[in-house]
Amino acid sequence: MTTSTEIPTRLKIGVITSPHGVRGTVKVRSFTEDPDAFVDYGDVTTHDGERVFDISIVGDAKGSLLCVIDGVTDRDGAEALRGVELYIRRDALPDDLDDDEFYASDLLGLETRDAEGRVSGSIRSILDHGAGDIVDVLHTDGKVRSYEFSLANFPEINMGEGYVVLNPPPEVTAQDEQGNVH
Repeated sequence: MTTSTEIPTRLKIGVITSPHGVRGTVKVRSFTEDPDAFVDYGDVTTHDGERVFDISIVGDAKGSLLCVIDGVTDRDGAEALRGVELYIRRDALPDDLDDDEFYASDLLGLETRDAEGRVSGSIRSILDHGAGDIVDVLHTDGKVRSYEFSLANFPEINMGEGYVVLNPPPEVTAQDEQGNVH
């Protein structure tokens, strides 16, 4: 979990979910827009960068990639990798994005503003639990609140000026008025 607004040098691009078969093949859930592309961005590593994986995609199965990892030759070796998160260096990603495109990590530290343009906080972390990103915002009142990363909650993202518009759901606004903690 990212707990500060420091831009990470490594980005999570996938996770090894399970072994597949008896010859060391693993299933990988890719977090990249093009699932097959995660092996195209350079070295795939652990979060700390200490372990580098030479990965080849050999197929797919029910939404997961089937991958062979150099040096993993049996089911026990594949099982030992279950749950290992896969990372690449942030600077390995292309920067030729369209004006309306960005990487989720690029939102870290951006100001949040309300619809009238008043600063309401800043983006503290972005969490991916598999069902969509959750954005933690440190509000000007010192409280951290979590929001689903959706167009309804974040209707405007202005990377050039360094802010996003936060439109909290009505139930969050009502809870705030009652003084409840989230």
